[in-house]
Amino acid sequence: MSSASAARSDRRTYASPLMIGRTVRATDILGRVQARVRLLRATSLSQPGRRLQVVAEIRALVEAIAARDAGRATELCDAHLHEAAASGVTALSGDPAT
Repeated sequence: MSSASAARSDRRTYASPLMIGRTVRATDILGRVQARVRLLRATSLSQPGRRLQVVAEIRALVEAIAARDAGRATELCDAHLHEAAASGVTALSGDPAT
């Protein structure tokens, strides 16, 4: 999935509940959070080797879910988020990727 497709999917996923609630404040807050997540995602994915690492992480997560292994899926999801954050912070700090 391309970055543009992922962004459109994210917006559609979160737009429906907000349209139902019609809460302007909640829409504003969620919009800001989504913008920050998109920035961190793009920043993280800009690191050398990160895209291939993400594919492996998501593949393992999908396999755990398919196996109905909630504990393993939770661990893999946590690890994926940790790696994404660490990669994004590294990119933002200007440190070379390790």
